[in-house]
Amino acid sequence: MPISVACTCGKTFRVRDDLAGQTVTCQVCGASVQAVAAEESAAPPPPPVVAQALPAAPAGETMACPACAEAIPRNSLRCPYCKERLSSHLTEDQKAAFIQGLKQSMESHAPAMDDDLRGGLMTLKTMVVGGFAFAFVVLFLYGIMARDAQAAGVFGFIFGGIFGIAFLVSLNNDYQAHHIPDASSADQALKRYLTALQNRRSRKAFAAVTPLGRRAKDVESIKFNNPKVAHTPVLSSYGDADGLQKYWKTIFAGPTSTTRSITIKNVQTVRQTPDGLTVVEARLGVTSYSNYLYLTVFLGVLICALLILILQARDEVVVRKVMLKHKGRWYVVDGSISSTIDRAYA
Repeated sequence: MPISVACTCGKTFRVRDDLAGQTVTCQVCGASVQAVAAEESAAPPPPPVVAQALPAAPAGETMACPACAEAIPRNSLRCPYCKERLSSHLTEDQKAAFIQGLKQSMESHAPAMDDDLRGGLMTLKTMVVGGFAFAFVVLFLYGIMARDAQAAGVFGFIFGGIFGIAFLVSLNNDYQAHHIPDASSADQALKRYLTALQNRRSRKAFAAVTPLGRRAKDVESIKFNNPKVAHTPVLSSYGDADGLQKYWKTIFAGPTSTTRSITIKNVQTVRQTPDGLTVVEARLGVTSYSNYLYLTVFLGVLICALLILILQARDEVVVRKVMLKHKGRWYVVDGSISSTIDRAYA
């Protein structure tokens, strides 16, 4: 017999009784809750207040799922029985009101603040690497011009080349991160945004987030489909660049006991809405394995290769963000604002 589960958003939905005690997804707001009968659960805390939140959808009792005919909450986004995706219950007036509020916040936002926030073109890391590259180039030139200084020339040539290449790569990453809003398309802007966070250029990435998105509350970390991928589910709130970097660190770095490698495989535009928004998806390749793997190096290359094949866990995750172009610049609609828009265009 299905049991009723109360969510923190104040809504109640039904799930199969064999899911009792497990974590399920709220079919109304998408939050993760424990499947405990509504009458047994404690009173849920009030939902976080989001600036210019939409009015609640008209409350109804139940309706028949168009796919399996089960009785489900009228405001459901997805059937809890057959998982059929249902159309959005937000009206066109509600969508228009929400988008208008978002655009008004952009009109009152001064782009000059973003220039101060993201700082200069080159980060400290790039300048330090460039300094080493310059020093070794000087040493290389000295080895050429001075007598009996061939060793200095060879030393300067080798390390000058290494630091020179590292400087060019770091400078390119700085340039891409510095020009996230100036990208030619939404998918390019999102790719630069994710790359900046991966390379710890959080100030430049934070400057590309919409003003309302910079006050994110209780953002849930990305879930992996493969349970072997080390993951610590957390709810993060951020209001500055350091908070944003700390949230993404849970994805790019993972728990302290693991080593993780993430590759941005593909970024593509999924949909453009009549309101001027662009929905973009980024497909990330994830490889995660335990740090204890390093101890096997002493056992030989062959054993290490076998353990890598056994212990590593691969997965792909899809990151969906809504992009808004305002005055020629792309901004990432993040936090609860993004999830609300995703509901509106489900």
